[in-house]
Amino acid sequence: MKLEMCNINDYDGIDPFIISDRLMNDEHELVLKGYGWMLKSVSQIDQPSVEQYLIKNHAVMPRVAYRYALEKFDKDTRKKLMAL
Repeated sequence: MKLEMCNINDYDGIDPFIISDRLMNDEHELVLKGYGWMLKSVSQIDQPSVEQYLIKNHAVMPRVAYRYALEKFDKDTRKKLMAL
């Protein structure tokens, strides 16, 4: 497998939701934190998409990744999503 380097702000063609789907059931806590952090970063650019992804996956997404992804949401949205 060949990994290509990504330049800063050069993420065309990379779908964070596909990456998250593939890592969803990983057993390693650092992997869960990593993709949760990635979703948190994406939420700063496209919050509605991340919110819909979290709503869709709240029942299967590990809690640690879910909570990381919520960190940049406003208080009311975080509260709503945590209540799911």
